[in-house]
Amino acid sequence: MFITLRRAALASAAAVAALPLAAQAGPAAINATQLSVTVAPISISGTRLGGYVDSSGNGLTAGAAPGVAADGSLTAGTTITAAADTSFNFAVTARSSDQVVTTAAMTAAGLVPTSEFGSQSGKYTATGGTLGTLAISGGNAATITAGTHQGSTATAIFSTTMSSAENESQIRRIATSSNDQATFSTERQAARFQAGGSGLSAVTAGGLGTAGVTALGADPAQTALGGGGTQAGVAFTKSQEVRTGQAAAVLTADSTTMTQPAYGVFTNTMGGTTAGAITATGMNNLTVLSGGAGTTSTLSVIQSQSAF
Repeated sequence: MFITLRRAALASAAAVAALPLAAQAGPAAINATQLSVTVAPISISGTRLGGYVDSSGNGLTAGAAPGVAADGSLTAGTTITAAADTSFNFAVTARSSDQVVTTAAMTAAGLVPTSEFGSQSGKYTATGGTLGTLAISGGNAATITAGTHQGSTATAIFSTTMSSAENESQIRRIATSSNDQATFSTERQAARFQAGGSGLSAVTAGGLGTAGVTALGADPAQTALGGGGTQAGVAFTKSQEVRTGQAAAVLTADSTTMTQPAYGVFTNTMGGTTAGAITATGMNNLTVLSGGAGTTSTLSVIQSQSAF
């Protein structure tokens, strides 16, 4: 009986020795900690706007709106006149085209066309702030901050992988905390002139673009309403609207700064600077706090298992 048992033991040892090393190994565990802080770049885009004129009128004795030349510049308009006690109306909205795009030289700061764009938008950092910090201490503990820099994102990933010859399982805990970038969109307004009424004295002047040809990217000049006053004992109506437009601005941005044009149509979001803190006291204890306005905090757990 003793000899039989010994032979069985020797046969078993030989069979194990013949197996690959991976199959001989027992269960394995891997713990991993990954920390990162990223800062988004400044980005800007522009659209070249064309020239246009929109006009209407009635009851005038003279006067014309400016026209649009083949290159998008504006041709000259003429001043309006209207007889006394006549119902009249004249309205015109006009904008010259932006300048033609030209190529800029490539520099370390980036490539920005030296051209005027009447519609611009972008993402940027309104204030420098402080960059995020990363720290890993003993016992799988870590501290991560996104900082107060707009456009910065802190990410912490803690993963545990258990594997054996028969199966593998993994648990990943992911936390992110970010400060949104500031954003803007803006567009240059067209100039507008409108005047109308009835029961008034004679109109002797008024209009848009009456000073002559308006070059590309420039704002047409306004001529104020002349005459058109009220008369004693006469019922009247009178309306006026004057809005100056904006000249086209050059697209301006580099890797660290950006200049917003002073256009009439404007939308802006301020971004964030108070992203929530991420703390980890161990592989299974990951916490992210909510931040202030313009920030985003996320926390997720992903578990997977595979059988071989």
